[in-house]
Amino acid sequence: MSSVTSHNEDLWIFGYGSILWKVDFPYIEQQTADITGWSRRFWQGSVDHRGVTGNPGRVVTLVESANQVCRGIAYRLGAEALESTLAHLDFRERGGYERLQIELSLNNGKSVPGITYFADEHNRNYLGDADIDVIAKQVATASGPSGRNSEYVYELETALEVIDAQDPHVTDIANHLRLLER
Repeated sequence: MSSVTSHNEDLWIFGYGSILWKVDFPYIEQQTADITGWSRRFWQGSVDHRGVTGNPGRVVTLVESANQVCRGIAYRLGAEALESTLAHLDFRERGGYERLQIELSLNNGKSVPGITYFADEHNRNYLGDADIDVIAKQVATASGPSGRNSEYVYELETALEVIDAQDPHVTDIANHLRLLER
């Protein structure tokens, strides 16, 4: 993954998936933030965390979507630990994700440059669009080294509620999962 900043300045990173609830890296500050022109979708396969080869889980990625806003949390990473933190996140997000430079709208009204991790159709684990019931059935049967895929969906749903983020795609999948688990 390429460098996106010099290592002598702080860097904002935008979390919209597991980084919302599994913050296993040091940061100086966090703020709710939005990115414009993107939607969160369960289109990325996971064979390293929430599934295995032959039975991949589904995790979120970003999809370009005109006039849409994706809410998440921005974390300001300190310059002194930036290199090691990015190395850790690059390893964590190794299953097809790349760094993307993006403009973040922080909840304090400021806009700042930052990065996020996203996966597109050019990686081997990309699964793409599918009907909600197909996604939910795949999630319901997948499990990997980081746990059950359904846990990921429910953790994401809860994290979005905490930051008052409405995401119909996540809600629909979580509701379908609950029906399947009855």
